[in-house]
Amino acid sequence: MPNNHDTHVIIHYRDKDTSILARLESEMVICGREKCKVAFGEDPRAQQQRVFLSKDAAISFMKVIADEDQRQIMIHAGHPEDTVYAARICVREGDKKIVSAGVM
Repeated sequence: MPNNHDTHVIIHYRDKDTSILARLESEMVICGREKCKVAFGEDPRAQQQRVFLSKDAAISFMKVIADEDQRQIMIHAGHPEDTVYAARICVREGDKKIVSAGVM
């Protein structure tokens, strides 16, 4: 569950082997992963893509994207450019759980 200090969220969907990265404040998805392929950018029509050898490497790259996004947010807010900024990422599962109603 996100807290007041989290800046981004990564939601994993195991049933489709995908993940998304979103800003918590605006809830805008800025990055998506499908298996070992990562697409990133605010405009879906102009997203860049990278392909990795493993799913773990792809997920690590999503975290790099979150850090760079947080850096841009901080600079835009007037903070110094020569400071290292890191995103606070909440990771959660997005798969829907089937709950039986007990009715046959």
